Amino acid sequence: ACGYHGLLRISEIANNSMRGLYKTYDHQAQKYRWWLEVVGKGQKLRSIPVNQHLLKAIMDYRNYLKLPIEPSLDEQEPLIKSLKTGQSLSTRRINQLIKAITEEAAKYFE
Repeated sequence: ACGYHGLLRISEIANNSMRGLYKTYDHQAQKYRWWLEVVGKGQKLRSIPVNQHLLKAIMDYRNYLKLPIEPSLDEQEPLIKSLKTGQSLSTRRINQLIKAITEEAAKYFE
């Protein structure tokens, strides 16, 4: 969900934590907007808008992990972690998972 809905590079998913997730109040729209701040290519910091689909996926994931809905500023929880080790998944493993999911999905369109 992070890669598709958030337009994140695989390396950004693997190398960043949940503490980059934050919200700001949009006075014009009179609602909160969520952002994900990541360190990306070239060690550049960028803020990515989090749409409602990605936000729901993140909140569902956090709920599954029994974490508070909103991350704390000092939280070290990886964006996607191994359920075996608790560590962040590597870029290689995330790429393998995306490939496997894509191949399974393609079977429904054949």
